[in-house]
Amino acid sequence: MKKFIGKCIELGIQTTIKLFGKTYEPHEIPFLYGPIGNEKIGEDFYKRWCEAKNHTYEEGISNNGLIPEFEILRSPTFNPDEVHPAIRNFYEQTSSYEFDIWAKWNPILKLGASILVHAVSHHIQQLNFPLNAMDARYGMSNDIITIYDKQNNIPFRCWLRKQMPSNEIIYCGFYIPFKIPSIDSFGIKTVFPLPKGAAVVLLEPINLPQGGFKLDSRGHKIGGSGYYRIHQLKNGNFKVLMAPIRESLDISIDEKGYVRVEHYFTLWGMRMLHLHFKIKRSEK
Repeated sequence: MKKFIGKCIELGIQTTIKLFGKTYEPHEIPFLYGPIGNEKIGEDFYKRWCEAKNHTYEEGISNNGLIPEFEILRSPTFNPDEVHPAIRNFYEQTSSYEFDIWAKWNPILKLGASILVHAVSHHIQQLNFPLNAMDARYGMSNDIITIYDKQNNIPFRCWLRKQMPSNEIIYCGFYIPFKIPSIDSFGIKTVFPLPKGAAVVLLEPINLPQGGFKLDSRGHKIGGSGYYRIHQLKNGNFKVLMAPIRESLDISIDEKGYVRVEHYFTLWGMRMLHLHFKIKRSEK
């Protein structure tokens, strides 16, 4: 029964994107390019994707970062020099850190989120967010996989997160600094493969006081920062819908020197999910 409900929800989401999304040829939306998922994502998706694309990958590398060169984010509106060195180090050497996490859902939206997570996310093994603080009490794993194409360029770094100690996958996300067309400067592109499509989030960097740093999907038009849902059509074109979801991460340093992240998701302006991270260097 749960699988049937999940299939119905997936079909409903895909139908909504096809009905209300705008059609693009792949060359028109390079800023949304990324892995397209199949029925199940799971922790080995990046291996299957690399094999299909004739790419190679490296995993288990110490000091591997999501943004190995933080300087790439410099723009007229963002100064990397103002960001606290510990925050920069986290992004440049992400795999060297470990996480404590707390999750808090909006009680009004939690029932719908619970149905979505149990019926869909568990089945496809993707975007399987914890539903309460107890689910996340043992923290998350933190694996960065570097992907190389045939020219030895890096199209993405895959961030694989699993819930501890069960090793149940939370998400398999693909990350790369990428120029956001509307602001003509670099932000972070994150791609979460989903069945027949993907969720693509373009996040623009913002300086915060006292060395803080913010990543925000605050845009409202195609080509800007934002939360996109894409669906691949049979002819290879894409339907693109800018979802009414906003994602933001406020990164700061606490009085003990730990990196703290307040990760917010809002739906139509209503707070949906708040993830709080305490991040520290691994002692391993």
